[in-house]
Amino acid sequence: MFSPKIMSFLRQFLAPFLIFLTFLFALVVVSSRAFLPSDMFEPAPIGLISDAVSVVLSLTASS
Repeated sequence: MFSPKIMSFLRQFLAPFLIFLTFLFALVVVSSRAFLPSDMFEPAPIGLISDAVSVVLSLTASS
């Protein structure tokens, strides 16, 4: 489908660069939470998670 030169370029340069960009984006997003003014003042929303877990448990128990 693709020539060996194109596949070699994709494998050696483009794929690692995309992986690096994905890692860098995730690092910036996670690190930016430290600078948000109201992010760390409140605890995590446990209620939403416990509601979802109870729904899943009720669905698995009924089947």
